[in-house]
Amino acid sequence: MEILQILKWPITVLVSLIIIALMFKVEFSKLLSKAKGFNLKAGGFKFETQEEKLVANQDEVVEKEQQKSLLENATKIFRPETIVLFRGYVQLETKYETLSSDHDKFNRLLDYSVIIYILKRFEWIYDNIFGSQIALLQALNSLGPHDNTIFNFYYAQAKKRYPEAYEGFSLETYPKFLFSNNLIAVDNDQKIQISILGLDFLKYLIDARKNLFKDL
Repeated sequence: MEILQILKWPITVLVSLIIIALMFKVEFSKLLSKAKGFNLKAGGFKFETQEEKLVANQDEVVEKEQQKSLLENATKIFRPETIVLFRGYVQLETKYETLSSDHDKFNRLLDYSVIIYILKRFEWIYDNIFGSQIALLQALNSLGPHDNTIFNFYYAQAKKRYPEAYEGFSLETYPKFLFSNNLIAVDNDQKIQISILGLDFLKYLIDARKNLFKDL
């Protein structure tokens, strides 16, 4: 199974985490602590109109994501037979049984879960990011670090194209989504640069054949 095909099976996120917890009887919180930096907050919000999306404010969307872990609700959502079925799929996919030690098996399954977390998180970011913000990331990738006037340009272009949608959505708010999701950072010279996570996000968009020219 190709990595991108995993996106078609988001249920595997639940299954792989359940397998780790059941096989090694470790607390889920400890698993997340090992994989911190890829913490997935389940959920996300869809917006029916451009106006609603901007008025809601991307920064608020991040704060309102569901806090409960997927694993906590897994047994309530899926039947035991489904869990067993996909447990078998994960065993075949990871080939963890070919490993000799429990430590190696644990790390194989944890790595598998982390990859799925990354893909799931990038999918959520893509659902909520604005097309002009993707263009901004591409510019930082091509041009290198830039002063914060780069926000002015992309915000102005987006507002010019969607004046009604951007009414009430300020320039100060515009970069918050990028900062809060660690897609950009400030370097030692106080310039804005794309982060390693931002670079991997752009690579994900290309590999997954996502539309790089979203609205807004």
